[in-house]
Amino acid sequence: MCPSGIMDKRLKIPLMFLATVTVSVFGQNIRLVSPLDNGVGRLEVYYNGTWGTVCDDDFGADEAKVACKELGRYNSGLTPRAIQSFGFGRGRIWLDNVNCSGAESRLANCSHRSWGIHNCGHREDVGIICDPTDITMKLTPNYKKGLLRVLHSGIWGTVCDDGFGQVEASVVCRALGYQGGKVINESSSNKMWLDDVKCTLLNTDLKDCKHRPWGVDNCGDSEAVGVECFSFPEEATEARLFSATNESEEGVLELFYGGRWGRVRYSGFGVEEAKVACRMLGYNTISAKASSFSNTGSESRRDIVEKVHCLGTELTLNECIHYPWVKDNLSSSRVVRIQCPNGK
Repeated sequence: MCPSGIMDKRLKIPLMFLATVTVSVFGQNIRLVSPLDNGVGRLEVYYNGTWGTVCDDDFGADEAKVACKELGRYNSGLTPRAIQSFGFGRGRIWLDNVNCSGAESRLANCSHRSWGIHNCGHREDVGIICDPTDITMKLTPNYKKGLLRVLHSGIWGTVCDDGFGQVEASVVCRALGYQGGKVINESSSNKMWLDDVKCTLLNTDLKDCKHRPWGVDNCGDSEAVGVECFSFPEEATEARLFSATNESEEGVLELFYGGRWGRVRYSGFGVEEAKVACRMLGYNTISAKASSFSNTGSESRRDIVEKVHCLGTELTLNECIHYPWVKDNLSSSRVVRIQCPNGK
Protein backbone atom coordinates (compact mmCIF):
# COMPACT_ATOMS: atom_id res chain seq x y z
CA MET A 1 0.00 0.00 0.00
CA CYS A 2 1.38 3.44 -0.93
CA PRO A 3 1.44 6.29 1.61
CA SER A 4 -1.43 8.77 1.56
CA GLY A 5 -1.17 11.12 -1.40
CA ILE A 6 1.16 8.78 -3.29
CA MET A 7 -0.14 7.13 -6.40
CA ASP A 8 1.27 4.10 -8.12
CA LYS A 9 0.38 2.31 -11.33
CA ARG A 10 1.02 -1.40 -11.67
CA LEU A 11 0.87 -3.37 -14.86
CA LYS A 12 1.86 -6.98 -15.22
CA ILE A 13 3.97 -7.44 -18.31
CA PRO A 14 4.41 -10.49 -20.54
CA LEU A 15 7.89 -12.01 -20.32
CA MET A 16 9.25 -12.57 -23.80
CA PHE A 17 12.93 -12.60 -23.19
CA LEU A 18 15.33 -14.78 -25.14
CA ALA A 19 15.09 -15.84 -28.76
CA THR A 20 14.68 -19.61 -28.96
CA VAL A 21 14.81 -22.19 -31.69
CA THR A 22 12.45 -25.01 -30.71
CA VAL A 23 11.90 -28.33 -32.45
CA SER A 24 9.25 -30.93 -31.59
CA VAL A 25 9.90 -34.52 -32.57
CA PHE A 26 7.41 -37.22 -31.58
CA GLY A 27 6.23 -35.16 -28.64
CA GLN A 28 9.76 -34.50 -27.32
CA ASN A 29 10.98 -30.90 -27.52
CA ILE A 30 14.46 -29.46 -27.60
CA ARG A 31 15.47 -25.82 -27.89
CA LEU A 32 18.48 -23.53 -28.06
CA VAL A 33 18.12 -20.44 -25.87
CA SER A 34 20.08 -17.45 -27.18
CA PRO A 35 19.67 -13.74 -27.96
CA LEU A 36 20.63 -14.35 -31.60
CA ASP A 37 19.48 -17.03 -34.02
CA ASN A 38 23.05 -18.12 -34.78
CA GLY A 39 23.19 -21.69 -33.54
CA VAL A 40 24.90 -20.84 -30.24
CA GLY A 41 23.25 -20.95 -26.83
CA ARG A 42 22.05 -22.91 -23.82
CA LEU A 43 20.54 -26.30 -24.57
CA GLU A 44 17.14 -27.07 -23.01
CA VAL A 45 14.73 -29.99 -23.24
CA TYR A 46 11.00 -30.24 -22.58
CA TYR A 47 9.80 -33.11 -20.41
CA ASN A 48 6.73 -33.74 -18.27
CA GLY A 49 5.27 -30.36 -19.18
CA THR A 50 8.33 -28.32 -18.15
CA TRP A 51 11.42 -26.91 -19.84
CA GLY A 52 14.69 -27.79 -18.16
CA THR A 53 18.42 -27.83 -18.75
CA VAL A 54 21.08 -30.43 -19.53
CA CYS A 55 24.13 -30.98 -17.31
CA ASP A 56 27.54 -30.78 -18.97
CA ASP A 57 28.80 -34.04 -17.39
CA ASP A 58 30.07 -36.28 -20.25
CA PHE A 59 28.51 -33.90 -22.80
CA GLY A 60 30.89 -33.45 -25.74
CA ALA A 61 31.12 -33.24 -29.52
CA ASP A 62 28.99 -36.33 -30.26
CA GLU A 63 26.21 -35.13 -27.98
CA ALA A 64 26.37 -31.62 -29.47
CA LYS A 65 26.18 -33.17 -32.95
CA VAL A 66 22.97 -35.02 -32.08
CA ALA A 67 21.43 -31.91 -30.54
CA CYS A 68 22.28 -29.84 -33.63
CA LYS A 69 20.81 -32.53 -35.90
CA GLU A 70 17.60 -32.51 -33.88
CA LEU A 71 17.48 -28.72 -34.16
CA GLY A 72 18.02 -28.90 -37.92
CA ARG A 73 21.32 -27.04 -37.63
CA TYR A 74 23.83 -29.75 -38.51
CA ASN A 75 25.83 -29.85 -41.73
CA SER A 76 28.12 -32.77 -42.57
CA GLY A 77 31.76 -31.86 -42.30
CA LEU A 78 31.22 -29.64 -39.27
CA THR A 79 32.08 -30.61 -35.72
CA PRO A 80 29.58 -29.03 -33.29
CA ARG A 81 31.03 -28.11 -29.94
CA ALA A 82 29.75 -28.40 -26.39
CA ILE A 83 30.23 -25.38 -24.11
CA GLN A 84 30.97 -26.63 -20.62
CA SER A 85 29.52 -24.63 -17.71
CA PHE A 86 27.54 -22.35 -20.02
CA GLY A 87 25.22 -21.78 -17.05
CA PHE A 88 22.40 -19.32 -16.33
CA GLY A 89 19.50 -21.77 -16.66
CA ARG A 90 16.66 -22.18 -14.18
CA GLY A 91 14.00 -24.69 -13.21
CA ARG A 92 14.61 -28.42 -13.54
CA ILE A 93 17.82 -30.05 -14.69
CA TRP A 94 16.32 -32.82 -16.78
CA LEU A 95 19.31 -34.67 -18.21
CA ASP A 96 22.70 -35.73 -16.85
CA ASN A 97 25.47 -38.04 -18.08
CA VAL A 98 24.17 -37.94 -21.64
CA ASN A 99 26.19 -40.29 -23.85
CA CYS A 100 25.67 -40.43 -27.61
CA SER A 101 27.44 -42.20 -30.45
CA GLY A 102 26.68 -39.30 -32.78
CA ALA A 103 24.46 -41.41 -35.03
CA GLU A 104 21.26 -40.78 -33.05
CA SER A 105 18.64 -38.45 -34.49
CA ARG A 106 17.35 -37.30 -31.09
CA LEU A 107 19.03 -36.47 -27.81
CA ALA A 108 16.42 -38.51 -25.94
CA ASN A 109 17.63 -41.64 -27.78
CA CYS A 110 21.10 -41.34 -26.22
CA SER A 111 21.88 -43.05 -22.94
CA HIS A 112 21.42 -40.85 -19.89
CA ARG A 113 20.37 -40.94 -16.26
CA SER A 114 16.67 -41.12 -15.52
CA TRP A 115 14.85 -37.88 -16.27
CA GLY A 116 15.41 -35.38 -13.47
CA ILE A 117 18.13 -37.42 -11.73
CA HIS A 118 21.44 -35.54 -11.57
CA ASN A 119 24.25 -34.30 -9.34
CA CYS A 120 24.64 -30.88 -11.00
CA GLY A 121 23.93 -27.23 -10.39
CA HIS A 122 22.78 -24.68 -12.96
CA ARG A 123 26.33 -23.37 -13.34
CA GLU A 124 26.90 -26.70 -15.16
CA ASP A 125 24.12 -26.15 -17.71
CA VAL A 126 25.58 -27.06 -21.09
CA GLY A 127 25.57 -24.88 -24.20
CA ILE A 128 26.32 -25.84 -27.79
CA ILE A 129 27.82 -24.29 -30.92
CA CYS A 130 26.39 -25.90 -34.04
CA ASP A 131 28.77 -24.24 -36.52
CA PRO A 132 32.17 -23.46 -34.96
CA THR A 133 33.46 -22.09 -38.29
CA ASP A 134 31.21 -19.05 -37.75
CA ILE A 135 32.97 -18.10 -34.51
CA THR A 136 35.26 -15.12 -35.09
CA MET A 137 35.34 -13.89 -31.47
CA LYS A 138 36.25 -15.77 -28.31
CA LEU A 139 37.19 -15.26 -24.68
CA THR A 140 40.17 -17.01 -23.13
CA PRO A 141 40.86 -18.91 -20.99
CA ASN A 142 37.15 -19.25 -20.08
CA TYR A 143 34.40 -19.28 -22.70
CA LYS A 144 32.32 -16.68 -20.85
CA LYS A 145 35.05 -14.61 -19.16
CA GLY A 146 38.53 -13.60 -20.21
CA LEU A 147 40.71 -11.88 -22.78
CA LEU A 148 38.78 -10.92 -25.92
CA ARG A 149 40.29 -12.30 -29.11
CA VAL A 150 39.11 -11.74 -32.68
CA LEU A 151 39.95 -13.63 -35.87
CA HIS A 152 41.26 -11.73 -38.90
CA SER A 153 43.22 -13.01 -41.89
CA GLY A 154 43.46 -16.39 -40.20
CA ILE A 155 45.18 -14.96 -37.11
CA TRP A 156 43.73 -14.46 -33.63
CA GLY A 157 44.45 -11.05 -32.12
CA THR A 158 43.23 -8.74 -29.37
CA VAL A 159 41.11 -5.57 -29.07
CA CYS A 160 42.10 -2.29 -27.40
CA ASP A 161 39.96 -1.05 -24.52
CA ASP A 162 39.80 2.54 -25.86
CA GLY A 163 36.09 3.43 -25.94
CA PHE A 164 35.12 -0.19 -25.39
CA GLY A 165 32.07 -0.31 -23.09
CA GLN A 166 28.92 -2.16 -22.20
CA VAL A 167 27.37 -2.12 -25.67
CA GLU A 168 30.56 -3.43 -27.30
CA ALA A 169 30.96 -6.14 -24.64
CA SER A 170 27.33 -7.14 -25.13
CA VAL A 171 27.80 -7.45 -28.92
CA VAL A 172 30.53 -10.01 -28.18
CA CYS A 173 28.51 -11.88 -25.57
CA ARG A 174 25.32 -12.04 -27.61
CA ALA A 175 27.28 -13.68 -30.43
CA LEU A 176 28.50 -16.24 -27.86
CA GLY A 177 24.95 -17.07 -26.76
CA TYR A 178 24.67 -14.83 -23.70
CA GLN A 179 22.48 -11.79 -23.19
CA GLY A 180 24.92 -9.13 -22.08
CA GLY A 181 28.46 -8.39 -21.05
CA LYS A 182 30.76 -6.02 -19.23
CA VAL A 183 34.38 -4.97 -19.57
CA ILE A 184 37.04 -6.49 -17.31
CA ASN A 185 40.78 -5.81 -17.05
CA GLU A 186 43.14 -8.01 -19.07
CA SER A 187 46.51 -7.68 -20.79
CA SER A 188 48.19 -9.41 -23.71
CA SER A 189 51.28 -9.14 -25.90
CA ASN A 190 49.48 -10.73 -28.85
CA LYS A 191 48.80 -8.88 -32.09
CA MET A 192 46.20 -6.15 -31.54
CA TRP A 193 43.68 -6.14 -34.35
CA LEU A 194 41.08 -3.54 -33.34
CA ASP A 195 41.09 -0.12 -31.70
CA ASP A 196 38.46 2.59 -31.10
CA VAL A 197 35.60 0.13 -31.55
CA LYS A 198 32.17 1.75 -31.48
CA CYS A 199 29.08 -0.47 -31.75
CA THR A 200 25.32 0.01 -31.71
CA LEU A 201 22.71 -2.40 -30.41
CA LEU A 202 22.04 -3.46 -34.01
CA ASN A 203 25.53 -4.87 -34.52
CA THR A 204 25.99 -8.63 -34.16
CA ASP A 205 29.78 -8.81 -34.65
CA LEU A 206 32.64 -6.45 -33.83
CA LYS A 207 33.74 -6.46 -37.47
CA ASP A 208 30.45 -4.71 -38.30
CA CYS A 209 31.09 -1.94 -35.73
CA LYS A 210 32.99 1.24 -36.45
CA HIS A 211 36.73 0.89 -35.73
CA ARG A 212 40.16 1.87 -36.95
CA PRO A 213 41.60 -0.12 -39.87
CA TRP A 214 42.58 -3.66 -38.87
CA GLY A 215 45.95 -3.71 -37.13
CA VAL A 216 46.15 0.07 -36.59
CA ASP A 217 46.20 1.09 -32.90
CA ASN A 218 47.89 3.32 -30.35
CA CYS A 219 47.56 0.92 -27.42
CA GLY A 220 49.86 -1.01 -25.12
CA ASP A 221 49.68 -4.60 -23.92
CA SER A 222 47.89 -3.53 -20.72
CA GLU A 223 45.05 -2.06 -22.80
CA ALA A 224 43.93 -5.35 -24.33
CA VAL A 225 40.27 -5.61 -23.32
CA GLY A 226 38.64 -8.43 -21.42
CA VAL A 227 34.93 -9.28 -21.32
CA GLU A 228 32.67 -11.11 -18.88
CA CYS A 229 29.37 -12.48 -20.23
CA PHE A 230 26.13 -13.10 -18.36
CA SER A 231 22.49 -13.96 -18.88
CA PHE A 232 19.43 -13.41 -16.74
CA PRO A 233 17.51 -16.41 -15.39
CA GLU A 234 14.95 -14.06 -13.85
CA GLU A 235 13.19 -10.89 -15.00
CA ALA A 236 11.16 -8.07 -13.57
CA THR A 237 7.53 -9.19 -13.44
CA GLU A 238 5.71 -5.89 -12.85
CA ALA A 239 6.26 -2.18 -13.46
CA ARG A 240 4.70 0.97 -12.02
CA LEU A 241 5.14 4.72 -11.71
CA PHE A 242 5.57 6.09 -8.21
CA SER A 243 4.36 9.69 -7.97
CA ALA A 244 3.44 12.28 -5.36
CA THR A 245 1.03 13.95 -7.78
CA ASN A 246 -2.17 12.91 -9.48
CA GLU A 247 -0.44 12.64 -12.87
CA SER A 248 -0.79 8.98 -13.79
CA GLU A 249 1.54 9.21 -16.81
CA GLU A 250 4.65 10.36 -14.96
CA GLY A 251 6.65 9.37 -11.93
CA VAL A 252 9.63 7.39 -10.69
CA LEU A 253 9.95 4.11 -12.55
CA GLU A 254 9.77 1.06 -10.29
CA LEU A 255 10.15 -2.61 -11.21
CA PHE A 256 9.18 -5.66 -9.17
CA TYR A 257 11.93 -8.27 -8.87
CA GLY A 258 12.96 -10.78 -6.25
CA GLY A 259 9.93 -10.12 -4.07
CA ARG A 260 10.33 -6.35 -3.81
CA TRP A 261 10.00 -3.09 -5.69
CA GLY A 262 13.17 -1.37 -6.82
CA ARG A 263 14.26 1.55 -8.93
CA VAL A 264 16.40 2.05 -12.01
CA ARG A 265 19.70 3.90 -11.76
CA TYR A 266 19.62 7.04 -13.91
CA SER A 267 23.05 6.65 -15.48
CA GLY A 268 22.66 6.01 -19.23
CA PHE A 269 18.85 6.07 -19.21
CA GLY A 270 17.52 8.23 -22.05
CA VAL A 271 14.74 8.68 -24.59
CA GLU A 272 14.89 5.19 -26.13
CA GLU A 273 14.79 3.57 -22.70
CA ALA A 274 11.86 5.83 -21.71
CA LYS A 275 9.95 4.67 -24.80
CA VAL A 276 10.29 1.06 -23.71
CA ALA A 277 9.29 1.88 -20.14
CA CYS A 278 6.15 3.68 -21.35
CA ARG A 279 5.34 0.78 -23.67
CA MET A 280 5.57 -1.79 -20.88
CA LEU A 281 3.28 0.40 -18.77
CA GLY A 282 0.70 0.51 -21.57
CA TYR A 283 1.16 4.13 -22.62
CA ASN A 284 2.02 5.72 -25.96
CA THR A 285 5.72 6.12 -26.61
CA ILE A 286 5.96 9.22 -28.82
CA SER A 287 7.61 12.07 -26.88
CA ALA A 288 8.43 9.82 -23.93
CA LYS A 289 10.95 11.51 -21.64
CA ALA A 290 13.38 10.45 -18.94
CA SER A 291 14.83 12.64 -16.23
CA SER A 292 16.86 12.34 -13.07
CA PHE A 293 15.11 12.11 -9.69
CA SER A 294 16.64 12.47 -6.25
CA ASN A 295 16.24 9.13 -4.49
CA THR A 296 16.25 10.43 -0.93
CA GLY A 297 13.95 10.61 2.04
CA SER A 298 11.36 8.16 3.32
CA GLU A 299 10.17 7.35 -0.20
CA SER A 300 13.57 6.18 -1.46
CA ARG A 301 14.02 2.59 -2.61
CA ARG A 302 16.97 0.40 -3.49
CA ASP A 303 18.12 -0.05 -7.08
CA ILE A 304 17.49 -3.31 -8.91
CA VAL A 305 18.94 -2.55 -12.33
CA GLU A 306 21.53 -0.25 -13.93
CA LYS A 307 23.29 0.42 -17.23
CA VAL A 308 20.19 -0.02 -19.41
CA HIS A 309 20.55 0.37 -23.19
CA CYS A 310 17.53 -0.04 -25.50
CA LEU A 311 16.85 0.34 -29.20
CA GLY A 312 13.44 1.75 -28.31
CA THR A 313 11.47 -1.02 -30.04
CA GLU A 314 11.64 -3.62 -27.25
CA LEU A 315 8.44 -4.69 -25.50
CA THR A 316 9.91 -4.49 -21.99
CA LEU A 317 13.11 -3.43 -20.26
CA ASN A 318 13.82 -7.14 -19.76
CA GLU A 319 14.73 -7.31 -23.44
CA CYS A 320 17.18 -4.40 -23.35
CA ILE A 321 20.86 -4.78 -22.65
CA HIS A 322 21.49 -4.22 -18.96
CA TYR A 323 23.51 -5.50 -16.05
CA PRO A 324 21.97 -8.41 -14.11
CA TRP A 325 19.02 -7.66 -11.86
CA VAL A 326 20.08 -7.37 -8.24
CA LYS A 327 18.15 -7.90 -5.01
CA ASP A 328 20.32 -6.10 -2.48
CA ASN A 329 22.00 -3.22 -4.27
CA LEU A 330 22.39 0.01 -2.33
CA SER A 331 20.21 2.98 -3.13
CA SER A 332 21.77 5.44 -5.56
CA SER A 333 21.22 9.16 -5.22
CA ARG A 334 19.76 9.58 -8.74
CA VAL A 335 17.12 7.30 -10.22
CA VAL A 336 14.90 7.40 -13.31
CA ARG A 337 11.73 9.42 -13.54
CA ILE A 338 9.75 9.08 -16.77
CA GLN A 339 6.97 11.01 -18.45
CA CYS A 340 4.73 9.15 -20.88
CA PRO A 341 2.47 10.82 -23.48
CA ASN A 342 -1.16 11.22 -22.49
CA GLY A 343 -3.49 8.46 -23.57
CA LYS A 344 -3.06 4.75 -24.18
